[in-house]
Amino acid sequence: MLKSRRILVATVAVVGLSLGLTTSAIAAPTITPLPDMPSNVLRASTEGHAPAAGSVMTALLTKRASNVAPEGANDWNCRPTADKPRPVVLLHGMGMTAYTAWSSMAPELKKEGYCVFAPNLPFEVQDASTAALGLVNMNLGGLVDIFQSTEFAAAFVKEVLTATGAEKVDIVGYSEGGTVVNVMAHTYDMSQVGKIITIGGINTGINPLGLQNKGVLYQDGGEATAFGNIGEFFSIAGLQMMTGSPVINKATENGDTVAGLVYVNIGSADDQYVKLSSENPNFQKAVPGAKVTNISLQDGCKVDDSGHLELPYNTRSWALILNALAGKHVRDVPCNPIKNGASADLAARK
Repeated sequence: MLKSRRILVATVAVVGLSLGLTTSAIAAPTITPLPDMPSNVLRASTEGHAPAAGSVMTALLTKRASNVAPEGANDWNCRPTADKPRPVVLLHGMGMTAYTAWSSMAPELKKEGYCVFAPNLPFEVQDASTAALGLVNMNLGGLVDIFQSTEFAAAFVKEVLTATGAEKVDIVGYSEGGTVVNVMAHTYDMSQVGKIITIGGINTGINPLGLQNKGVLYQDGGEATAFGNIGEFFSIAGLQMMTGSPVINKATENGDTVAGLVYVNIGSADDQYVKLSSENPNFQKAVPGAKVTNISLQDGCKVDDSGHLELPYNTRSWALILNALAGKHVRDVPCNPIKNGASADLAARK
């Protein structure tokens, strides 16, 4: 009788363990590997190089929608060093190019010894804005469906890893580049990514005047309303950066961040998107296992009134990015009076 009872208990334990393992296996999240795309397609997103400009507007007026890369970027023969083991991938914002966003930042990173890579995100006619730009040959990136841009950026990261032989990369995203890298983090295997750094990143979505609290643009499930459909007709990427969109829902799925990653978000209280939104779209909260540092340019520098377009050309931003990449103080952080909406070259202000 006792022996039979022991056999029964053992059998129940084995069955229970098996069921537990089965349940765990079913519940385990699926990790999607970084996607593959042809090398020639990824590398051809930029062609040639141009010297640094001092502002977004100067860069745009100089090269318009050229697919030229900033100096120091996209040297596919670059190999990481022991001192700088992680290549840096720079992702530009909406309606921009690698050059207009990073023409001054990329050379700074190269000067510091980093391998630097910056793709032009895809352009194709998908809405009224891209149709209009296509007519005048202004093939600016970051205007297509953000899921499409994310897939391209993720494939570009894999290309960089393969070409350089690096174990990991760090990614810096500006504006929509922040959205792209956060969607990437919630979609693909990020075990080969160390840090995500954003400047003016639309990381958690813009909620203009709190409209999305009432579901004006997107319903609870992410389906666009009539107003949302009108907005997407004019600019699909622009609407996708609003809270409640399928893109922002993905970028904040199960929390703003992903365990195992280090996040540094640099923003400005005078950023037009921060002022427009009911909540700061730049700053994130850490889930268990993630580390988040949120930095405002005005911390310790009240005279810096940088708006959204000033951020990637502000030497204060550069120093904060370099220190974040190094994980320690490597450059003093300057404090210069910056006027919101300044058209003068900011990069000259060392």
